[in-house]
Amino acid sequence: MRSTRETTVSAKQQKIKELFFEAISIEPVDQRRAFIADVCGNDVRMRTRLESLLEAHARDETLIDQSAWESIEEHFDNP
Repeated sequence: MRSTRETTVSAKQQKIKELFFEAISIEPVDQRRAFIADVCGNDVRMRTRLESLLEAHARDETLIDQSAWESIEEHFDNP
């Protein structure tokens, strides 16, 4: 049986997950920042966690995009 703390942590993790998926769909970035400020309010821990996840997501997308372009360029440079 889960303790109250485990249930609270699990619920908070689920909320952050939901907010993350909602936030990544918001463009432009200024609107995304406003959304985060609004939904997190004074909860600094939640805001920090959500911002960290979004930054990691952006880095991953950049790496994937760069790798894809490098593969494409390599293919055309070496037919």
